[in-house]
Amino acid sequence: MPHHTLAREEAIEVRAFLDLFHSAPRTMVDHDQLAFASIGDGCVVSLPFAPAIGLNRVLGLTDVNDLDRALKWFTGRAGARHVQINRSGATREVLQWISDRELRQLDGSWTKLSREAPASPIQWSSPVEVRLAGISEAKLFGELMCLGFGFPPKLAPFWSSPVGKQGWSCHVAYWNDIPVGTATMYVADGYAWLGGGTTLPEYRSRGVQGALICDRLNVGAGLGVDVFAVETVEPAPGKNRTSYDNLLRWGFRPLYTRENFLITR
Repeated sequence: MPHHTLAREEAIEVRAFLDLFHSAPRTMVDHDQLAFASIGDGCVVSLPFAPAIGLNRVLGLTDVNDLDRALKWFTGRAGARHVQINRSGATREVLQWISDRELRQLDGSWTKLSREAPASPIQWSSPVEVRLAGISEAKLFGELMCLGFGFPPKLAPFWSSPVGKQGWSCHVAYWNDIPVGTATMYVADGYAWLGGGTTLPEYRSRGVQGALICDRLNVGAGLGVDVFAVETVEPAPGKNRTSYDNLLRWGFRPLYTRENFLITR
């Protein structure tokens, strides 16, 4: 079976999550069953108490042998377990693998988007100020992200862990000096992965996410990033598409869509 090279926009996300899990507090390994592994060009990550698909999934695998290794790795682990696959780009063998293992497709596929670095710094028209979080703001950053996403507070130390770490930038948005939103960026080899973008509910629709996108583009360009990659929920009729529209507004274009499958056995 031929080997399919993983798209760079996917590979940077794999690197980001492996690094993120490696940086997590040791207590999460000892007490919360945090685990991760590199398989082929992709990875598997597991944090059973976390509700997010992104923290309990198989990512970046494109052949059935690697996918079988990933499912074996997940055997006996607690929590929901997911596989993300770009069905439109998958081989016949992978499509048959999905069917044979009775994976259940979930609502809410994820669209991968990307854009090139801006030629000059981007300005945004809103009173939002964005600052890079330092070590002293790590606790604030993790707690703020959990509030924005509605994650359990117990997850805050996980999201605090990349603050100040090499390869990462963690951005906090302020409204009149009140911290109201967060975002992260991981940079390696001219590519950047953007994630963790959220806003406190009472400050939404005020341009916070637009400011966080622009700030990461500017910071990334200064670090030599050529291509920025990000993913968000695929727009569906009648559903909120603010995140998707914000990315389009600031120059991102969709590349492909990944379906989310639940491992049921």
